[in-house]
Amino acid sequence: TRSKRKLRWCNCCENMMDAFERPEDRPNHLLWLNTQLVLYYVGLFCLSFWWNDIDSGVQVLIPTFISGIGDGLAEPVGVKFGKNCCGRDCRYKTHGCCSKYDYVRSVPGSLMVLLSGYLGVLVAQSQYSTWQFVIAMIFIPPLGTVVEAKAPHTLDNPFIAIIVGVAATSILYIPV
Repeated sequence: TRSKRKLRWCNCCENMMDAFERPEDRPNHLLWLNTQLVLYYVGLFCLSFWWNDIDSGVQVLIPTFISGIGDGLAEPVGVKFGKNCCGRDCRYKTHGCCSKYDYVRSVPGSLMVLLSGYLGVLVAQSQYSTWQFVIAMIFIPPLGTVVEAKAPHTLDNPFIAIIVGVAATSILYIPV
């Protein structure tokens, strides 16, 4: 029995599934996970034609930073610091789009999404004129944070990719 316990801790696939699985997604957590991944890449694939037409492929970094870094770190940071930040509870409830449930978010987790939005726009700075960059820094990170908080359950990444990608690219059409 002792050797079985050691193998259980070394089981990479089981540990990965435990990291992805949320109790509220049972019994269809693989369906939710795969739906999110497929829709995310379909959204980026569709936007890639637009980015290719305007020779602005680096725009993919903005939604990728927000959904990959920001949304990826939002949950662990929110779990770690959301219950007791600055001596008080920093969690809030938000009603998800197309859902009858309220979901708990945390201010530190939402700040991770916001900061990654600023980082993503900063990385894509070369695509923007000065005024376009200022507008992007003002609007894109908060937009990504709101989209992440309000998106339908487990479909936040596709919504971030499409909505933030369209908004960030549309800023390129503002006259200089």
